[in-house]
Amino acid sequence: MNKEKTEKKTEKIEKPEKIERIFKEEGIEKEIKCPQAFAMAEKHKVTKKAISEYCNSHGVKIRGCQLGCFK
Repeated sequence: MNKEKTEKKTEKIEKPEKIERIFKEEGIEKEIKCPQAFAMAEKHKVTKKAISEYCNSHGVKIRGCQLGCFK
């Protein structure tokens, strides 16, 4: 396995502490709507992917995603 593939597999969530703080400030605990996630990513300068990964790893459900960006 080449180094690049190994790095991607071990890549951690981007700025998890920042995302956790944002979620607490916004009062998000169990679920978030897709438009909220997009707005938060833009407002707080984090990637949508980072928000998605945080949600997946912390049991936060993303609802109403029209584009399939969040899984």
